[in-house]
Amino acid sequence: KQMDGSIKKGKVESRGFGMYVHFGSITVFVATAFMLTIGNLAMRQARAQFSCNFLACAGYEVVDNLGFETVEAGVEAAVAAKADIVVLCSSDDEYAEYAVPTFKALKGRAVFIVAGAPACTEELQANGITNFINVRSNVLDTLKEYNAQLLN
Repeated sequence: KQMDGSIKKGKVESRGFGMYVHFGSITVFVATAFMLTIGNLAMRQARAQFSCNFLACAGYEVVDNLGFETVEAGVEAAVAAKADIVVLCSSDDEYAEYAVPTFKALKGRAVFIVAGAPACTEELQANGITNFINVRSNVLDTLKEYNAQLLN
């Protein structure tokens, strides 16, 4: 916002991953968080809504989806969307089936997050999955960590 109360419009530019907004000499990176929704309809929608709200607090652009039939279709869509963050949204029971294949298919092209606190968390961590968000997550600390991951 400018001193006279008007809002200065910025030039938006996409450079591969994320989005850059230019305000004169100031450039701001805006990350894209993609909801990879799969499996149980009620749980994937609830987790996607929670995750969109959680990540929007950091100013990330959030991309919600109706649902994917397969992990491969979801990953393909996330890569096509140039997602900086991919959030797997499903039910706790289904994470054992979907999380590791999704993580491996992304091949490090995005920060990978599991929405929830599934019983199989230790198994997922043993496979390299370290990012989880749920109602017990400290929003500020978690978003600071994701910002650090994105900027490295």
